[in-house]
Amino acid sequence: MTLNSELTICLAKVKAIEEGLKAEAEHADNAHDAKTYRDAMLLVRDIKKDLSKRIETLGLAEGLS
Repeated sequence: MTLNSELTICLAKVKAIEEGLKAEAEHADNAHDAKTYRDAMLLVRDIKKDLSKRIETLGLAEGLS
């Protein structure tokens, strides 16, 4: 498997985690749980942005969305 393929899979997994946390935050039973999910979602979003920047730096961004 190529580096591009590996990074594509990693980015897709991070995006899925972010979306899952967003959905959980929207359907949380109370404000504390919603804040916890949102905080986790923001952390994952930062990781996704960092991963995207690293992919761009490596020049592999053409095949990634």
